[in-house]
Amino acid sequence: MIDAEHYQRVLGDELRKLRRGRGWTRKELNAHLQSEISLQTLATYELGTRQCSVVRLVELCVAMDELPQDLLAKVHSRVFTEEPGRVRVDLRRVVAEAGPELTPLRRWAEGRLRQIGASVPASRVSGAGGGSGGSSRSSASGSGASGSGGAGGSSRSGASGAGVSGSGTSGSGAGVSRSGSGFSGSGGPVPGAGTGPGSGTARPESPGSQPSSSGSPASGEVSFDLAALERMAELCGLPTAELVSYLRKLAPA
Repeated sequence: MIDAEHYQRVLGDELRKLRRGRGWTRKELNAHLQSEISLQTLATYELGTRQCSVVRLVELCVAMDELPQDLLAKVHSRVFTEEPGRVRVDLRRVVAEAGPELTPLRRWAEGRLRQIGASVPASRVSGAGGGSGGSSRSSASGSGASGSGGAGGSSRSGASGAGVSGSGTSGSGAGVSRSGSGFSGSGGPVPGAGTGPGSGTARPESPGSQPSSSGSPASGEVSFDLAALERMAELCGLPTAELVSYLRKLAPA
């Protein structure tokens, strides 16, 4: 899923950095363009408040001796920290900065941090609430047969087959119940949420062990695929696009 507004802002920021790197003002850039573009229009491109057509983007790049594909590569490296379609967040920032509308997510993040033995920061948002992360929530839309869990005896009911990035962690959160929503306030694994790039199936591990992934699980960073985002959005009572917009602000620094 692409957050169009976020993509435009990043593209505009890269255009502004490119112009400043040449030591040009917008007026000087405008003098090198083959078509008439007002200074206000250039400003809106750089602010990301106006969409830039492909032809106009190529013209701007050519004027500044930059290959369009190179500029887009820089944008993509900032927008897609992993593969397209996933959103990566810092769980510590979720706990500390998420507002009341993201309470279910914050509670899950608290539980996940405790599972990996990471420190849980205090919420800095007024009205967010403490939330021990011990309550489990279920979605009415969940369906499917209940299967036995891995290590620690966690049960999974109606869990989705969405891909999980990296490996799951049962840690000290054994006995976690996952209902059809695939999202538990107790910090259990979320289908489609992982700790590193790639996809696969979560492997419950022995309590206290670290999951095997290409990232650092102890960093408290996770990535969510579209299926997991949709389930979280349902729990939070938000449109998926709105949830993604919130999570973009909670990305790892």
